[in-house]
Amino acid sequence: MRNSPFHAYVKCEMVTYPISLLVDLMTRFDGEHFKIGPCSLPFRSSDIATVMGIPNVGSPIDLKMDGTNASLRRIIGSKQTMDRHNIHLKLREYVPQEGALAVDISVKLWVVLLYSYFFFPTSGRSGLPSILPYLDNLHEMKNANWAAAIHEYLISGVKAFRTAAGSSKTIFLTGCVLALGEDQRKKEAQRKKQEEEAERKREEEEDEHRKKMEEEEEEKKRKRRQISPSSLSRRVSAGMRIRRQPECYTVCDDKSKKEHFEYAFRKLDRAPNEFDLIFSPMHVGMNHWALLVIHIKEKEFHVYDSLRSKHRADIPQYVEELKRYLKGKHIDADKWPLRYPEPCPQQGSGDDCGIFTCKYMECLARRDIQDLPFSQDDMPLVRAKMALHFIKAYFNGQGRS
Repeated sequence: MRNSPFHAYVKCEMVTYPISLLVDLMTRFDGEHFKIGPCSLPFRSSDIATVMGIPNVGSPIDLKMDGTNASLRRIIGSKQTMDRHNIHLKLREYVPQEGALAVDISVKLWVVLLYSYFFFPTSGRSGLPSILPYLDNLHEMKNANWAAAIHEYLISGVKAFRTAAGSSKTIFLTGCVLALGEDQRKKEAQRKKQEEEAERKREEEEDEHRKKMEEEEEEKKRKRRQISPSSLSRRVSAGMRIRRQPECYTVCDDKSKKEHFEYAFRKLDRAPNEFDLIFSPMHVGMNHWALLVIHIKEKEFHVYDSLRSKHRADIPQYVEELKRYLKGKHIDADKWPLRYPEPCPQQGSGDDCGIFTCKYMECLARRDIQDLPFSQDDMPLVRAKMALHFIKAYFNGQGRS
C-alpha cells in the first residue's frame, strides 16, 4: 500500500507481525477454516464480498485462462508478465487523450492496476494475466464473480505457503492473506476504546438535546403559521381546510429549511438577483435527485426531473418554501410560475438520476439546450468521462507533488 499509487487515498498505520506467527497461522489452515486453539475461523468468498463491498454472484472466473489474446494484453505490450510499471506508463499515455475509446481504455487500465496491486499480484512487480479477458468489456465485467475469484487466489497462496513451509523451502506469499495475531497493545487499545465510547455518548446526548430544542422551535413556528390570519385567509379563499402534509423532500438532516437556504445562498459570490440562472439540485422522495433552475431574469422556476410524475407533490412544496425565503431577501417570487420544460431526457434505469441532474446543469450552463442533446444510451460514456476526470485530477496532483 505505501509503495502503490493508491497510498494518497488511504490512511493506514503500519502493522507488523513476527514471521513465525504467520507461518504458524498458515499451517493451521485446513482448506476452509483457520484453526486457532479451540476456535475455528471460517474464510469464505462471502467474507471477501463483505470486506470488499462487492457482490458474491455471477459467472465463475478461470484463473488459469490464457490472457495473451486479450485486447488489454496488446495495449500493455507484455507477453509473459503483466508488469505494473508498463500499466502505469500506458495510463499516463491514454489519460490525456480525448474520445470514447481513450476513456474506455483508461478506465480498464485503472482497474487492471488496482487488481495487480491488491487482489491478483504474482510478484512484487506483476499481476495475474489471466484476468485480462474478463476486463475487455466493462459492461460484462460486472457479471463475473470477483469475490469468488479473489477468494480462490488467496486460498491458493495459503496452500502453496503450507506446502513450502512443510518442505523447508523458501516461502513466498502474495495477495491480501488474512493476518491474525494477539494485540501487543491490548491495554492501550482498551483505554482508547473506553474514551471513544464516552465521547460518543456525550455527542449523542448533545445531539439529542439540540434536536429536541429544534423540534420544539419548529413546532412553535408551525402553530404560529396555522393560526395566523394570512394563513387562514389563504386556505379559506382556496376552498380548502386541510392539515399541512408532511414534506417528502430532504434539505439537510440537521438544518431547518431556512438554515439550508441561508447556507446555500452564502456560497454565491454576489447577490442572487445579479445572476441569470441559479441551479439548485433537490434530493426529493426517498432516493431521487432532480434539478430546480431559478430564472432570475425571466422570473420563473424550471424543474428538470428524469423521473417526471404529475402526481409528485414534494417539488411544489420545496418551491413554495423557497419563495418565502426569497421574499425575505427582497425578491418577490410569489407569482413566478413553476414550469416543467420540454423536452426533458428521461432515465431508463433506477440509478442514473444523479448523472442526469449533472448533465442538465452542464447543458444549461453552456446554453446547449436545443432538445438537451443526451439520453439514457449516453450514460455509460458519461460515467466513464466522470471517472476519467477524477483520474486526471489524480495524475495532476501527482505531478505537482
